[in-house]
Amino acid sequence: MLDVATTTFAGAKLIGARVDEIAAHTRTRKRMIYYYFGSKDALKGAVIERAYGDIRDAERRLQLDTLPPKGAMRRLVEGPFDYHHANPAFVRLVAVESVEEACYIRASTVIAQRNAEVVSTLRKLLERGEHEGYFRTGVDPLDVHILINGASFHRVSNRHTLNAIFARDLRDPAVARAADARSARLLAAGLKVSVEHDHAQS
Repeated sequence: MLDVATTTFAGAKLIGARVDEIAAHTRTRKRMIYYYFGSKDALKGAVIERAYGDIRDAERRLQLDTLPPKGAMRRLVEGPFDYHHANPAFVRLVAVESVEEACYIRASTVIAQRNAEVVSTLRKLLERGEHEGYFRTGVDPLDVHILINGASFHRVSNRHTLNAIFARDLRDPAVARAADARSARLLAAGLKVSVEHDHAQS
């Protein structure tokens, strides 16, 4: 049911998605949906909570602690790119939730808790990289998270307009992989201790 609800809420008529449509596609009755979730708003809230939970679960599976800082950061960059590319419905859900001023996210304690995980993970990774002399000091983990997800999210949310303007099809897996690699290199260059910094510390 949540799979169908996700597709429906993330469809072309996302804001006006009807419970009738969800009931029809799940071969159930609307009253059963209300029985389980209570209301359309509660159903949409459950969809958004699950969507954020899924991407956080995907990040957990990256096993960053098993990699050196440079490799771990690259994997952490690639993770959201891969997830957003494979799950454009998630991108559409978040885009509409932003238009609606995050009303469902603000009402959820679960989403805030799960998203705190990624900032904590980044903080530990940055500290590990600082200790090993690879990452510069004083980097805000939330800033890094926003940079990673901003680039990844924009590539999916604006892929049709970018294709129309620049004739680059960002739905193509090969094009997407190349974008991943470029973004990882740019982020690594920004985080890495510079040559000038090295000389100043010597």
